[in-house]
Amino acid sequence: MRVMSPTLRTNTGLQRQEVRAAVAETLGLFLIFIVSFTGRDAFGDGVKTLLIVLSVIVGSAGAAAGGVIVARGLAGQAGRIARLALGGLMLFMGVYSVVHVLS
Repeated sequence: MRVMSPTLRTNTGLQRQEVRAAVAETLGLFLIFIVSFTGRDAFGDGVKTLLIVLSVIVGSAGAAAGGVIVARGLAGQAGRIARLALGGLMLFMGVYSVVHVLS
């Protein structure tokens, strides 16, 4: 394990936690979609309500994380394009899923 001093550390692109947030949002929304799509006729109202609540939670958390990533992309020069693209995608997916589920 290599230890770097804070003064030598460079931030040249996306950080691991930003990519993990995007993967978590995508997988969460995908799994909720698969469960709701495959069992839409078999589920009762309680399960449908739970899936709606989960979709809103995952979508809102993803949109919030996307907003933070966009803000970081606007604040710093390093990795700006990648952060803006990833954050914009996360914002879109989160907001779209919330609006779609609640409409």
